[in-house]
Amino acid sequence: GSGANAKPARAEDGSYPLLLASMKAGQVTEIKPDNIKSWGDVKSEKIEKDTYWTVVVKYETQTMFGKFETEAQARIKDGKVDKWVYVGSGEVVP
Repeated sequence: GSGANAKPARAEDGSYPLLLASMKAGQVTEIKPDNIKSWGDVKSEKIEKDTYWTVVVKYETQTMFGKFETEAQARIKDGKVDKWVYVGSGEVVP
């Protein structure tokens, strides 16, 4: 599919260039490319009134209690990452 809301491309290593670009641009600071353990598949989801492409990433985060794995969902709209939210709570990832 083409157009403004094209499905995000996946690189050969399983990553998504669009998501990496979002991290490098500082849109999200808690998730870094080298902390990512796994990249999920792209899904189309209707959230509230909008339809997004979504990708769940599993990553390791460092907290005052040590390291643990958590999952975040990138919501992609119009060819860019609209926001990153925690899977479960739906809160925006810093």
